[in-house]
Amino acid sequence: METWQKITATGSQNFQYYDQQGEVKKEIQFGRYLLYLRSTDDYHIMIAWRASLPVAQQVLLEKLADICVGTVRVAQEEGA
Repeated sequence: METWQKITATGSQNFQYYDQQGEVKKEIQFGRYLLYLRSTDDYHIMIAWRASLPVAQQVLLEKLADICVGTVRVAQEEGA
């Protein structure tokens, strides 16, 4: 079974969101970016998450992302 490779980055990023009045807001915020990669000769899987740093800390983004990628199964691995 192949293992996941992970790249993480923290820094200024562009974010777009809706404020309480429903207006679209765009701003640069300090954020966290996580990219997971699995590759073989037959396939490449990339899964990414991104959040502003306060949100990433509040939802434990890196722990949650690690749990999520741990549930990914590839048919080839399952013998299909």
